[in-house]
Amino acid sequence: QPAQKVLIKDAWAYAAATGSKVARDELSNLRAIRDKLGADDALAGTYSHLEAGGIVQQKGKRRGTLNDTTELILANFKASVRDNVKKRVHWRVATTPVGEDLQKVRSVDELIVVVGDVMAAHTAIVRRCGILHRDLSTNNIMFCRNDDDMVRGLLIDFNNAVLQSNPHDEQRPDRTGIYPYMSIGNLEQSSVKRTALDDWESLIYILWDKPR
Repeated sequence: QPAQKVLIKDAWAYAAATGSKVARDELSNLRAIRDKLGADDALAGTYSHLEAGGIVQQKGKRRGTLNDTTELILANFKASVRDNVKKRVHWRVATTPVGEDLQKVRSVDELIVVVGDVMAAHTAIVRRCGILHRDLSTNNIMFCRNDDDMVRGLLIDFNNAVLQSNPHDEQRPDRTGIYPYMSIGNLEQSSVKRTALDDWESLIYILWDKPR
C-alpha cells in the first residue's frame, strides 16, 4: 500500500494559568472527536483525524525529559526578561487527511458538496462531542479529491474550539477567527453565550466571499 500522507502542525500555544499544559488544548479536542466519531464511516474524511501528537519533549540536564516551553528556553535569562514573556508550550500533532485549498474547487456543485460535508461534521462534533469550533473561515474549510474525481469536504483547525460543557469557555468574550468571517457577536465581543449559530453565520460570509 502507498504511504499515507499526514499533516503535521507544529505550534507554540499559550500555556494554561497553572502548570505546563496548553490553555487551548487542540490535542484534547482532536482526541475527543476521534474517540467519539472515529467509528462513523459516514463522517470519515470530513474532519481532522488525530494520528499522533503531544507536547514536545526536551532532554533535561539532571532528569529525564522536560516539556518544551518558553520558560525552558529563557531559563538563563534575567527575571526581568522572563517575566515579560507570556509562557508558551511547544506541541505537535499529525492528522489525516491532507486537504486542498477551498479556492481549488472546480464548480459551484463541488462547493455545495464540500460545505455540506463540513457542516455535517461540524454538527456532529457539536452534538456528539460537545465541542464548538468557533473559527470557520476559508482557511479551515478544505476538501479532498478521490480517485473517482469526487470531492469531500474537510473541517480542520480546532485550536480555538471550546467545550460547551464549560460555562467559562462557552461565554468567553475574546475574538476568535478572521475578521471578515466573524459573527456579529464575536466582533462585538458580546457576553451572549456563543453557540453553533455563530459558526453558521460565519459560513454565510464565507459563501458570500469565496470562491469567486
